[in-house]
Amino acid sequence: MSPTRGPLEQSSLFDLELGGGGSVEDEVAGEAASVEPVDPSEADTLAHSQPREEVSEPEIDREATPSRLALLYAGAVDGAVHGAVVLVLLVGLRFLGIVVGGRELPALVLLLAIFSLFYHVIPLAFWGRTLGLEVAGLRVTSDGGELTLSQATRRWLASCLVVLLCGLPWLLLPTGRSFADRLSRTAAELF
Repeated sequence: MSPTRGPLEQSSLFDLELGGGGSVEDEVAGEAASVEPVDPSEADTLAHSQPREEVSEPEIDREATPSRLALLYAGAVDGAVHGAVVLVLLVGLRFLGIVVGGRELPALVLLLAIFSLFYHVIPLAFWGRTLGLEVAGLRVTSDGGELTLSQATRRWLASCLVVLLCGLPWLLLPTGRSFADRLSRTAAELF
């Protein structure tokens, strides 16, 4: 160690030797001397000349793209699961002697929405498919990989919007990708 160093500089990090026999400090000083200063008028030009990465939609393999019939079948199976949950809930409430009226309806709708959120988001984020997608032989991917929780949630929100609008967004879009696919930047494909 050199005797001119202060107490903080005496750590082993500063005493490393490089392959050429010089210390780290000598190497850094040599690199700093070789850097040329940038003219301030050119700095703005250099910053704007760098190519920007644009977010693009996933590539669609037309042969692996499912038909509308397969997507409709998957949606029907998922809808049947939701219907079965509502039926079990209503029968259970009737068995308990609770008559469902206007006052209980908001709570039931909220319960169904929470079930639907978990039914769609968790399986899509972890496995890329719900029960309906599994039965139809489909999976949802994001650039060939798994979906994030954010993408799965956006896909669920788009699906809810399609149901609330009686399927209108689904009918208006050209074939290839659904409204939910476009909103969540995902793609349904055959597996």
